[in-house]
Formats: sequence, structure tokens, C-alpha cells
Amino acid sequence: MRSRIALLVDMARTSEMRLADVLGRVAELEAANRRMEKMIAGLGGSVTLNSPKRK
Repeated sequence: MRSRIALLVDMARTSEMRLADVLGRVAELEAANRRMEKMIAGLGGSVTLNSPKRK
């Protein structure tokens, strides 16, 4: 997850993508991560994904 965000930021720095596009992709990845965490929690396991703590 973190490496995907880093790749998107690098692409933005080289002006291959606009910052708004990068932020949109980051939001999509975070939403997918939350869906995955909910699915895992629904399985009854105690598995957690490595992700920063949400405020």
C-alpha cells in the first residue's frame, strides 16, 4: 500500500499526473484497504493490515 502511494507521489513530482489525480488514487486505495479490513474482520479473525492509525 505504502509503495503504491510513493509511486503515485513520484509520478506527480515528474508531472506525469496532476496532484488532484494522485490524491484521488490515494483515496481509492485507502477505501479499498478499509473494505479489506472489514472483510477480514467479518471472517472472525484477528488479522489486521499494516496501515497507519486513522484519526
